[in-house]
Amino acid sequence: MQEIIKLVQKSPEVRKEYMLWMRSALLPLHRQAAALIDAKAHLFETDSMTHDLLDYVAMVRSYDVILCKWDNGDYAVLFSPIRYPSKLRRHCETTFQDLRKRQAHLLALPVDPLHQLIHRKFGPDHSWFPFFGAGHRVSAIRVVIKSAGPAADESSYDHPPSSAD
Repeated sequence: MQEIIKLVQKSPEVRKEYMLWMRSALLPLHRQAAALIDAKAHLFETDSMTHDLLDYVAMVRSYDVILCKWDNGDYAVLFSPIRYPSKLRRHCETTFQDLRKRQAHLLALPVDPLHQLIHRKFGPDHSWFPFFGAGHRVSAIRVVIKSAGPAADESSYDHPPSSAD
């Protein structure tokens, strides 16, 4: 990031391109994300917003002031004094994964890839699958793989495999 800052500060062409990207592409996306955080803060499971989210929203708001200065011909400040929170991405990924797991549990959706494939193929009423023993699991996998193929006759795979499989 330091190399980019130096390059933007040294080169008028790069500064002009940076300002165009900030104004037309990056800042509008950041504003949408910050507005979403503001609007949906009541849905957070914690009592208060994390420091990363607060720093992110503050960073976005500081760019609004910087753009006002740019509109008035003041280019002394090109970057927010508040840096993008380094742990924000990881926090969002972890939170999203946790929510998806809870959603799957609450909706009784399969979490592992094999059950996801079976759920997509046979729907939520594949109650016969969990009752198979280890030997039948291979047959069930074979049924799912066969039935997922374009040439398979799907009507013959709508029930559990027979013991002959």
